Amino acid sequence: MDNFTEDDLKKTFYHPERQQKFTLKTAIGMYAWHSNHHLAHIEQAIKFKGKFE
Repeated sequence: MDNFTEDDLKKTFYHPERQQKFTLKTAIGMYAWHSNHHLAHIEQAIKFKGKFE
């Protein structure tokens, strides 16, 4: 990703599950957020040793 140009990031692809086009820049942002969201769940599970009320 370090080598992507601004033109590369403007390229689009079709996401069949969402049935819409996304730019590569938008998709990277969405997947980064999604990964951080899952990481927060893992960190919370470790903190509470899997015991949630």
